[in-house]
Amino acid sequence: FEDESGCWRMLTYFDNVYPTLTSVNMTGSMITSDSKKAPTSWEDNSTNRASTFAAVGDKLGFQVYFSENIKDTNGMKAVLSIKDADGNPIKLDIQRVSGNCITFKDFTVTEGMQCVGRILITSFENAGNVCDLAGNKVTTNMTSSIKSPNQQIFLDRDKPFISTSAVATDG
Repeated sequence: FEDESGCWRMLTYFDNVYPTLTSVNMTGSMITSDSKKAPTSWEDNSTNRASTFAAVGDKLGFQVYFSENIKDTNGMKAVLSIKDADGNPIKLDIQRVSGNCITFKDFTVTEGMQCVGRILITSFENAGNVCDLAGNKVTTNMTSSIKSPNQQIFLDRDKPFISTSAVATDG
């Protein structure tokens, strides 16, 4: 800028603020507006409960949003509350980084997966590698500040079944 004496001056700004996790979003083919209702607010007949359960074959995805744009993620993974058939937590690699959003690769629910409660991100691996455009790394306590997604998604492990009975009759 030009000051009152006609000299040009340059302003320099320092960014010493680390990015913070602000929100988490979940995507999936079964997600609708009913997915945001907590089980305690499910109405007897009007809530489409299919929109709150992920079953075998359903794909789910996660995006995490930060307080500022992100440039480096260097091996970060999202660790989910859902476990594979062997009891190992599902870990999602990063698909892309765009501005302040990290999109993780989708995963498909498979036979034998287990989950207690909602499906959500429980922690991050290598979260300390994430930094903003100025090189400020995220807080070391990012895992303790993980936001739950707005969506209420649970794992549907129960297959439908048909019960039959046979009755013997004379004749």
